[in-house]
Amino acid sequence: MHPEIDRYAGLSSPIHSWDCGLKILGFSLLILVIATIDGLIATGIAFGLALVFLWVSKISVGFVLDRLKWVLFFLIPLFFLLPLQYEFGSGWSWKSENLGLALTITLRALAITILIFPMLGTAPFHRSMKSLQDLGIPKMLIQTFLFTYRYLFVYLDQLRKMRIAMKSRGFQPGFNKNSFKTYGNMVGMLLFTSFEQTERILNSMKSRGYDGHIRILYEPARQPLDWLKLTVLIILSIVLALGDRLWLT
Repeated sequence: MHPEIDRYAGLSSPIHSWDCGLKILGFSLLILVIATIDGLIATGIAFGLALVFLWVSKISVGFVLDRLKWVLFFLIPLFFLLPLQYEFGSGWSWKSENLGLALTITLRALAITILIFPMLGTAPFHRSMKSLQDLGIPKMLIQTFLFTYRYLFVYLDQLRKMRIAMKSRGFQPGFNKNSFKTYGNMVGMLLFTSFEQTERILNSMKSRGYDGHIRILYEPARQPLDWLKLTVLIILSIVLALGDRLWLT
């Protein structure tokens, strides 16, 4: 399996040693609370908590920043455009009161995105999917996550090989009809071959007894410390939610 999401799953930290199911449950609750808070103070604290959890998990900051660039690609324009307001008759004006709203939205989105890394990046991906299965997530949804993750890299590798083959034949990309036609043929060929490959994979898995349930060879028992860590996250979530309501009044 391609080590993209769980690249740092082999590290040692208090989050890595946490039971995977309780970890997903605790971080999901915290993410849900962060998504509902409105105050700038609470959002700033949530962003700080996300950075603390990232530091505790020992996941590379460069690895996280490289993935955050796509989130920032959408957030940075929003941060500058939201304070702008058009008024009929006077044109565009800068509303400084909307700057706080823009900062709140930006910090909230960054906090939620950063928390995904210690939640899913500190355990092997198949173990995280097994934990979601144990938490009662629909089997079809888990299979969608699992196979999308597994075969996304396969198709990206096929796309890379096709681009190399096109380049070796003298293809020069450009903003013209010929380039668009070539790209369309390439995507169509990739979709057609992926459909055939999907059928072969499905038949192969069924012949090996696959029934949609994820099974792992070893699953450690939950310890009292695992429940204590969950309790800490629950308390943090409650304090953050209540504090947001208090600071808004």
